[in-house]
Amino acid sequence: MKKLIVAAAIIVFSLSTAYANIADTYGLGARGSAMGSAMTAIADDWSSAYYNMAGLGRRPKIESLDEVKSASTQLLYKTLSKVQQKKILGEKGEESEEPAAKVNNNELALGYLYSAPLVNVSYDGATEVDGLSAGALMLGLVIDMETFVRMPYGLNMRLGACAILEDDFGLGKVTDDDPQAHYFLRYGRKIQRFLLNMGIGVEVWKDHLYIGVGSTTGVASEGAVMIEHVQMTEETQSPPARTKMNLRPGQAPLAGISFKWENLGPGTFNAGFTYRGQLVLVIDPFDTEAVTELGNIDMKMSLAIQDYFTPNEYILGLAYTYPNLWIFKSVTFAFDLEYQQWSRFDLSRTRKLQPDYEDPNFTDIIIYRLGFEETVFSWLKVREGYVYRPAFTPDQTGRSNFLDNNTHIISLGLGFVIPDIIILKVPVEVDVAYQFQYLSERESIKIDQSNPYNPSYSYGGQVHTVFFSIRWRY
Repeated sequence: MKKLIVAAAIIVFSLSTAYANIADTYGLGARGSAMGSAMTAIADDWSSAYYNMAGLGRRPKIESLDEVKSASTQLLYKTLSKVQQKKILGEKGEESEEPAAKVNNNELALGYLYSAPLVNVSYDGATEVDGLSAGALMLGLVIDMETFVRMPYGLNMRLGACAILEDDFGLGKVTDDDPQAHYFLRYGRKIQRFLLNMGIGVEVWKDHLYIGVGSTTGVASEGAVMIEHVQMTEETQSPPARTKMNLRPGQAPLAGISFKWENLGPGTFNAGFTYRGQLVLVIDPFDTEAVTELGNIDMKMSLAIQDYFTPNEYILGLAYTYPNLWIFKSVTFAFDLEYQQWSRFDLSRTRKLQPDYEDPNFTDIIIYRLGFEETVFSWLKVREGYVYRPAFTPDQTGRSNFLDNNTHIISLGLGFVIPDIIILKVPVEVDVAYQFQYLSERESIKIDQSNPYNPSYSYGGQVHTVFFSIRWRY
């Protein structure tokens, strides 16, 4: 009986924990991550399904292969077939305006990231900070509606989806721990879950204005457990039990707007706004009932489990592209201002009923993002980014140990275009990136110093992440 009560108590005391997700912590795709995720104003590829759904309505620039004629890429040019060379040089050896291969607005993208958080807590009993390294697979798909329908006035409309899956192919890792456990809420198990964004982007003003809507898909449910013929004993027993769980999709809205104006001054001005809605996994009610064999005592409990909280996010982005700046063919400067509404987070219904309930008091934060992209050649781009992300957790002076730090993020990356040579029918775009996150040291001074299991401590560290992604447009 005691073991049954302990098992029920584990469910009753299930902690609802706040999370970011993999994309919020690291970015989506190597290009966006290399630019500090300052992509709201300029996203126009598969990653638009996360950064700004309106970007699906844009027509991505087709990279030219003109520079394969230069001496520095002469070897690459020689690998092209004669037919492909004629497409570049023309039948009479003159330059052609047509690219080496026709590229449409459909896209398929694959990506991978590997992260190695090297974080620390000065308290030796904080075992939850080990083994946080993890990898994730990314998949992007974009379908150009002009493939199927005739769009009026030559406007563009595309459907898009992006998904993130752990590299062990798990759909998620749910952790129910006491709030005294020391968890970094943006790393490790706390963000390892499946993420799926889907939506549509539409061009509403030719070459200028685009809008997009979509959703993030999660899981919600309700369940019940019935245990019968429970004996009044401390011995291990296996009474008959019935469990029911109804799973249903949980949706959070996504919306965005994107604006572009070419030849505004010497270059092109871009602006964008994105809204990503709050998402949370809720199992409520989770009704539990146990009936003892002796005396037929009926014990009923109404429980609730809440997990995987992601806040409302509002992002404003501005960008400007200068052509022929210094040694570069073009340079893009991007800036994002992101507001995350963590104050809406709350613990599960059952947690709030406990006598030791402690309000998490998470605060709303503003994240600053800077991104740069230099086009060295039409087939080579260099990228840099910087992010300042403040902590959303207050000082942990009580029983809980929610860990988050003021974080400085620096990123670097390269983008390559591999032409349609040998067996390739279309050019392949390859992006690589490296990201360094520095977690500023933070100290938690506990008010009650008499508890040996919850002492004062400091925490911080650094996180190293590498990214790789590849895109085909066909």
